Amino acid sequence: MFEVTNNKGVRIVFPNGYSISIQWGTINYCGNRARHLVLPSGSGQPVPASITAETAIRNPNDEFVLYKGAEVQGYQTVTEVLETMNYVASLP
Repeated sequence: MFEVTNNKGVRIVFPNGYSISIQWGTINYCGNRARHLVLPSGSGQPVPASITAETAIRNPNDEFVLYKGAEVQGYQTVTEVLETMNYVASLP
């Protein structure tokens, strides 16, 4: 399942029930955080592209899963996001 999250990222739920959140909004730990952009809530304005994103994994009970020693992984490159997605997909 795919979900858009607040016009600043996505959440993907895998068949195993685990999900990954991939966010690149101005409050997330990503390249846009340093841009200090002010986008009014509900304005419909898209968040600019970013070369890094914040990721987080949740289990089927919607609880955070520690990965790389933390609940949230900041400033992840495209390659690192893909590695995280593959990890989530491989969970039992």
